Amino acid sequence: MSDATNKRHTGQACIELRETLNRTQHGKDLEQCDFVLVSKNLEAEPDCEALRKQVAFIEELTKKDFDIKTHVYKKKRFYGIVAPEAIFSKYKYLLKVSDSCNWSREPHEKVPEPTRIAIVNFILHRICIGNGEGFRELLQQKVFETAFSLHEEEEQRELKQKWARWTACLTWQPITEVRNYFGEKVALYFLWLGWYTFTLIPAAIVGIVVFLYGLAFFDSNPLIKEVCEADIIMCPLCDKKCGVWNLSETCTYAKVTHLFDNEGTVFFAMFMAVWATVFLELWKRHRASYVCAWKVFNWCENEEELILELVNNPNCKPTPYSHSYLRSTLVLVLVTLMVSPGLEGPTLSGSYFNCLYLFR
Repeated sequence: MSDATNKRHTGQACIELRETLNRTQHGKDLEQCDFVLVSKNLEAEPDCEALRKQVAFIEELTKKDFDIKTHVYKKKRFYGIVAPEAIFSKYKYLLKVSDSCNWSREPHEKVPEPTRIAIVNFILHRICIGNGEGFRELLQQKVFETAFSLHEEEEQRELKQKWARWTACLTWQPITEVRNYFGEKVALYFLWLGWYTFTLIPAAIVGIVVFLYGLAFFDSNPLIKEVCEADIIMCPLCDKKCGVWNLSETCTYAKVTHLFDNEGTVFFAMFMAVWATVFLELWKRHRASYVCAWKVFNWCENEEELILELVNNPNCKPTPYSHSYLRSTLVLVLVTLMVSPGLEGPTLSGSYFNCLYLFR
């Protein structure tokens, strides 16, 4: 069976699974998962290598305190993955203390769904079983057929009504709702796409005027008349099989060319040069208004990847900073004594430096 057929059957199974989720309590539990892994139901083949790798991968997930919910539907087995809240608390704290990335929401707010999915997806692709194979290799070996996150039906329905319909082309996009559902990257892409389409309107109007100018002087243009009425014999276009030809044979080509390449084209080229500069500067202002409101103006993807690496490392446990007034007082007293005129000896100063090192 081809890969396209497998994907079609898997997709149909996922659709049927979604329809049955509300009919079973176990299905409702699976619906709340951060990620879903799909594989064949291999319980009838206990000695199968793929089953052993499945079990090994699930065990690695449980070692990271992931909650695994299993749901068997027809010939497919669905593993629902729920990440522990400690991972997201750690992520929020590291963002808070980062210099290049900042937590873009209120401190008490939960991690939004797109970010949860991105964190879980990052961890999934960095888990390896005993023989060193990762999630990507397991997908290639068909140990797992696919992995996906479930849509939020209510939010998806609202986006379809406000955004994913033809009549919405005449209204502004609900960028904030797109950001809440898909994340900042996707929202910024559609923000740029909408702004680019909007600013193309004046360029399109000027282009139509230039085209109509060429159409208005279609028959009276002297260059077209000169070509169409010419009785000039031209040289062959090739050496052997081509014969001579008359210049008037290119009359139609000259007329069509004049529609797009006429005296107004020079003005249109100058206008587009100015338009490109104005578009870029206005886009910077438009984008800044959103990224500042979302608090992602100085976001650094490399810093975020480093934070995700720390989140994925169970041995890394950030310790919150606690201010000690006693330690600060001792350091202040020692520094004051060290810089006083009566304590200038090298031995005594060295001892104070040792004390400062101990109390820092």
